[in-house]
Amino acid sequence: GLCEVLRFLRLVGEDEKVASLNDQIRYSRESIENNKFYVIDQDSFANIRRQPFVYWFGQEILDLFSEYKLLEDVADVKQGIGTGSDEEFVRNWWEVTLDEINQNYSWLVQSGDDSEYYDSTEKVILWEDDGQKVRNHDGSNLRNEEYYRKGGLTFRDFSKYFTARKHPEGHIHSKAAHLVYTDEEEVNKTLIGYLCSSVVRFIMDGINSSIHFQVGDAKNIPIKENWIPNNQISELVRKAVAIQKRRYQFVETKREFEGDVFVNSFENRTLHMDVCRSDIKTIHGIIDQLVFEEYNISEKSRIYEDLPKNQLNYPHIQNVGSLDTEEYSFRSEVQEKELPEDEYQDLVSNIDELKDN
Repeated sequence: GLCEVLRFLRLVGEDEKVASLNDQIRYSRESIENNKFYVIDQDSFANIRRQPFVYWFGQEILDLFSEYKLLEDVADVKQGIGTGSDEEFVRNWWEVTLDEINQNYSWLVQSGDDSEYYDSTEKVILWEDDGQKVRNHDGSNLRNEEYYRKGGLTFRDFSKYFTARKHPEGHIHSKAAHLVYTDEEEVNKTLIGYLCSSVVRFIMDGINSSIHFQVGDAKNIPIKENWIPNNQISELVRKAVAIQKRRYQFVETKREFEGDVFVNSFENRTLHMDVCRSDIKTIHGIIDQLVFEEYNISEKSRIYEDLPKNQLNYPHIQNVGSLDTEEYSFRSEVQEKELPEDEYQDLVSNIDELKDN
């Protein structure tokens, strides 16, 4: 039968909704372009599991669910172990010796922090005699045990934004870090980059409006199968993982901590870590652009309404020195701009005020 096209008006965030409604109606009558109206084929909702009424996705995003496969079609998505008593079975890695980790403990990936692409594992789980004590505990649940210690990627259960990271081999994933598994390393890297993209974050925020991202939600992410692996994204993720590890050299609780690096760079420690964070945001912005192009997403402003803006849209101020692109060629994607001296000094003053506050 014929599809029915519906028009939706979204006024979330508008303080004066009646006035805004009148304005939007006038814009529509006068054919003035605006981003509050959504023209949607109502059958599009049927392509999404549980048929959520996510009209604000817009037709471009909704069409992804009918045009492409889902993540569950290209990878296994699995929940991990629940000990039933983390106080009894889980320790910080620095609370036990490395010999004990190799013999009686196993690395355990939990939610961690909000780092994208890679997060240094800080927890270990008692795994003596193949985890016998955990198995015997009444409250434990050893879900999907056949996937323990397999490499891949994980995404955080509890997070403001959907966040994926590399999952190293030899690690057990927990119920707070759901595993996405394929046996192809380059595919895994591409998936990490794609799942951290703003397009996927936008989709996941709509499918699940809570701050708990479930296995079933991730299975429903649309993905262009013939696009993976993608060499550009895979290489960017490889660099992002290396940058995160470099940042952790300055964090005493991380396994990557380097005492000599920390001491020798102590005065510039904050600068080094800020540069690492900036490089990660730059990589995220480049991947966003690649995803927009591959999936033909034109309405980028809607994606960023409730998500962090793309850092690539902001120039590097040359007054502080040019970007070093020799080590990291991706920095060349960042636009550069030199300010008049008075504007530059005003900018510095404003930044200093923000730091003081």
